[in-house]
Amino acid sequence: MIGDQSPRHVVIPSRLWEQAVDTEHLNKLAVEYIMVRYPDYRVITVKDGFAICEKNY
Repeated sequence: MIGDQSPRHVVIPSRLWEQAVDTEHLNKLAVEYIMVRYPDYRVITVKDGFAICEKNY
């Protein structure tokens, strides 16, 4: 479907959870991870092991 605006749930790798010192650091690591691997995605929030994202069209 073209223009689908439903949120995308991207699993955050366990290595990022292990590497993070606190939640703020985890959010930063998740954003960096998403920017490299999913360049069309923008992170809205990090929750329950997932980065909730929007796809940029």
